[in-house]
Amino acid sequence: MIDVYLVTPDLAPLAADFLGDHIRLVEIERNGAAFVVPPPRPDWNARALITDPDQADAVSGAASVAGFAGIPVLAVAATEPQALARALLTLLSDARREAEEDAAEARAAAALLRKESQALNRQFRSVENFLHALGNPEYSVALSWPAGPSVIELAEGQTLTQKLPVNVLGTAAADLWLPEGLLTPDALEIQLLDTAGNAYGLSPLLPAAGAGAGWLRFVLPEPVNSLPADCSLRMTWAGADTLAIGLGLPVPDVAFAAHAGTLAQPATLALRLWKSLPGVRLPPVTPLTPSGQMTGLQAGALILPSALPAPAIFSQPSSATDFMAVEFWHKEDAVFIHPSASGAVCAIIRDIEVGSVTHLSALVNVGHDRSPVLNFAIGAAPQGAVDADGYWQRRLGPWLTGLPPRAWGEAHCIPVEPVEGRMDILLAVTLAGGGPNDMSWGMFRGFRIGQQLPEDLPL
Repeated sequence: MIDVYLVTPDLAPLAADFLGDHIRLVEIERNGAAFVVPPPRPDWNARALITDPDQADAVSGAASVAGFAGIPVLAVAATEPQALARALLTLLSDARREAEEDAAEARAAAALLRKESQALNRQFRSVENFLHALGNPEYSVALSWPAGPSVIELAEGQTLTQKLPVNVLGTAAADLWLPEGLLTPDALEIQLLDTAGNAYGLSPLLPAAGAGAGWLRFVLPEPVNSLPADCSLRMTWAGADTLAIGLGLPVPDVAFAAHAGTLAQPATLALRLWKSLPGVRLPPVTPLTPSGQMTGLQAGALILPSALPAPAIFSQPSSATDFMAVEFWHKEDAVFIHPSASGAVCAIIRDIEVGSVTHLSALVNVGHDRSPVLNFAIGAAPQGAVDADGYWQRRLGPWLTGLPPRAWGEAHCIPVEPVEGRMDILLAVTLAGGGPNDMSWGMFRGFRIGQQLPEDLPL
């Protein structure tokens, strides 16, 4: 809008001296006793200045006839410049106040529009989530970090935090790797924090066997329903004994490593983060060792291959003509297995002294950039049993399938028969699909043996 001042002829010179070229002046013409006001333009914001207060009604009526309805009219003596200055300041102050009020109303309207737009977006997102739910699984893994070679022990009152490279929306549960189990679930407090300052508590979902060694699931009362935001996991231990929590693999950005207080750990947490649809509750995770067998359980420390006897080939495809191998690589400190394109190659590590074995796990990875996708499995048998009957397949745990080049994972096994005193470990690798077996580097990097030691042996 353009500010325009309508002035009578006797006031025009004085007003021009005050206002100069900054504000446009339009002179009110006289036609005898009547006033004639030029028609306005749509972008004019007009005010009238006159010298005779008695002429205010006549000027206002002429302005209304011309199209200036309801404009302010101020009477100022032509011989009093100070009065004109005060009148102009009054007009300018009123104009500024009106502009500020208009701006405040515009801001309030914009804020209301933004609020309504956000509410509409949330409603659209709910409808979109419902439509996606018709074809998507009820729950899925949003983040999967396998267990690595390290374990951190939390003392009473100590806090562990882990930043998560996912947004908080839809998060329903988190799985933690607890190699020694959780005997007092109430002593562990876990919260999911987002950057908006919200905290969501997670509680352990205990299976019927109790919170034994292995993966333990912590769930929220319902999936997080908020605007997308970065999040982190914070856990505080209040138990009298220490709590062993499995760590994952090293991470390039130290900001995403697990932090005990302010001290960064060498790796992330071993963690699986789940997202689900509203109203869906995840099932519990079956522990590798039930809590009833936890008394006297030996800590699941990582055992390097160099601490075990040398591996040997136990089984290979009889008709295979391509390259196969089982070796211990000293520089890598790993068991190397090169499978055949015709089938799995199984290695054996014989005569390992143990207590009463409850579960066995192996840290594995695909060691070459040009390797095909591989599957891994691990098994346990009493010393000499598999040599006697040859049934190595039934003693393997579930296959860890589909590891691409340079990927890491963890294979697990619960013995199918009692294993006490001395044990043989079975290691198997196979190609996940067809094609040649070039560069099929299956690497077993370390082992964890969960065992119930006899009461007469020190832990």
